[in-house]
Amino acid sequence: MEVVRKAADMPAPDKLSDAIYGLKLVEVDVTTALSVVIKAMKDEKFRNFFVSILYQCLGGYLKNVSSTYIVTEDDVNKFEKSLQGKSKSTMAMRMRYLRLRVTRLGYELNPDRFRDLLAELG
Repeated sequence: MEVVRKAADMPAPDKLSDAIYGLKLVEVDVTTALSVVIKAMKDEKFRNFFVSILYQCLGGYLKNVSSTYIVTEDDVNKFEKSLQGKSKSTMAMRMRYLRLRVTRLGYELNPDRFRDLLAELG
């Protein structure tokens, strides 16, 4: 009888597994993910916990992403406007060069890919 009582008090196998092997993987939809971000924005204690966990689990990825910039069409248009006053051939050449390079980089600028491109050009 005592064994049955102790067994009844033990956590369920999935809970025990989570405690021993780490966090449980669950399906998360976009709404839930955004809710977590909104909570982190509003609740400083939760934000500190959340960011700490993110850096523990995804630190290398986050550092890479934070140093990456996605070039938008608006950026290309601003560059084109900055060329106003140049000759048409200079504008065309610089725009062609810009589009060629950002296309080659997948419209994604980050230090590693930029260094690789400079090495190819050098």
